[in-house]
Amino acid sequence: MLRMKRKKVVIVGGGISGLTAGIYCLDNGFDVVICEKHVLPGGQCTGWYREGMFIDGCIHWLIGTKKGSDLYPGWKHIGMLDEDTKVFPTQALSTFQTSKGEFTFHSDLEQLESELLSFSPEDRKMIRIFIKGIRAYQKVRIPMKKPISAMNLWELIRFGLPMLPMVRAYSKYGHMSMKEFADKFQNKELGNLFLRAMREDYNVHAFLYVLQALSKGDAGMMEGGSLAAARRVAERFKSKGGTLLLNHEVQKVIYEKNQAKAVLFSDGTSCECDDLILACDLNYALHHLVPEEAIPKHFLAMESNPKDYPANTGFTLAYSLPKSIQPFPKQMDFTCEEYSFHGLKVTHIPLRNYQFDPRLSEGKDRVLFTVLLPATEEAFEGWSKLRPEDYAQAKKDLLNHVGSLIAGYLGVEESDVHPLDAATPKTYARYTNAYKGSYMSYVSTKKNRRLMYRGTLPHLRNVFLSGQWLMPPGGIPIALFTGKHAAYRVSKKENGRFIDLDEE
Repeated sequence: MLRMKRKKVVIVGGGISGLTAGIYCLDNGFDVVICEKHVLPGGQCTGWYREGMFIDGCIHWLIGTKKGSDLYPGWKHIGMLDEDTKVFPTQALSTFQTSKGEFTFHSDLEQLESELLSFSPEDRKMIRIFIKGIRAYQKVRIPMKKPISAMNLWELIRFGLPMLPMVRAYSKYGHMSMKEFADKFQNKELGNLFLRAMREDYNVHAFLYVLQALSKGDAGMMEGGSLAAARRVAERFKSKGGTLLLNHEVQKVIYEKNQAKAVLFSDGTSCECDDLILACDLNYALHHLVPEEAIPKHFLAMESNPKDYPANTGFTLAYSLPKSIQPFPKQMDFTCEEYSFHGLKVTHIPLRNYQFDPRLSEGKDRVLFTVLLPATEEAFEGWSKLRPEDYAQAKKDLLNHVGSLIAGYLGVEESDVHPLDAATPKTYARYTNAYKGSYMSYVSTKKNRRLMYRGTLPHLRNVFLSGQWLMPPGGIPIALFTGKHAAYRVSKKENGRFIDLDEE
């Protein structure tokens, strides 16, 4: 008896979304080849070593680490979490320096409410509205089983009915900016704390979504950091029989009669496909790998409207400090005099302390501290225009300036704060083709018209999209479920069914 040849799925992009799509496609009987530009798997879920220290370049916390949550079975299935993965809980969003001393934005809502009321009793009404909003968002559900567009009426009702409190809250907060929300507080310093926690052009919806996960204990940090997590997922993909081609940048897709037939690599070689999943940066995919007539107009509209859809770009700075320093919170934030450098404007320093994970500095007498400085497209343009020698010097100057501020805040000698490296928006663009150096998707502003975008393209019958760009502001959870959705669409098209092996 002859066996039918298995269909081949080619996936462009070896980040978490591409690897996820690959794993679920393998579950459904396809041959799968993932093509990744970088020499490492994981895409933007990554990290790197400097002077023997591991710099975590991605996850601040992973939503879905709690058993019973919508995302947890998916993380388990793709290998992001396994039985040996230690998860450190996130007990606070951050500890902020204020004129009244330290203010901790606790994950526990009773503690948070008490702290807020103590800081600003005159804002009692707004504080209670805020806490009520977080509780409403605790009802949020993630469509992990299948795309919402594939649900029948009964499935939609079962999925959406428990979320009614959150949907009501979204109708209000999805169209309110953080700046507008902060202005409602009588205590202006308290209002400014919210803007230090999340930039002012975000909508409040994005903030409440993060806080609901923290408040439920569903957002921890994995031991070993982002690169170790990405490697676990890559190993799971390969163990199921998938082919991972690293250092293989796809420059072009060959189409015949509205169908993708092969991908062409930068070295001139090619790989044929029966189905194609584009899990790379969306801007790169649409402008290099998709025919112009197949580009959805709403994506072009977002790209041409940076005011309402700004790029989520930023700088990651890394330092090492002696392990002998006194214990500090995992996340801290302190203000500074405004500093402007080639389009980057800094008014406060969000500082992350990795003392909680000794694996990142194993065998060293120092510990890692990082700073993620949110930036605008102006910073991307400014730094991209620098000559190579000026760019290198600018990184050193930025590291030294922020390092001196850290030393002053922590009360240590400047010589104790040793600069390791700086990743700029230009860095993200170089290694991952990230649109304007974005480490996530577009900023989720009050002008966003949709919560989620479909991973299909007009006119193309065998090409599907996945990745964080399908749902601003992006992030690894969106990479997970859009990767699974892409595999669902491929399998339903080819097999008429989708096998879901997630553990309940």
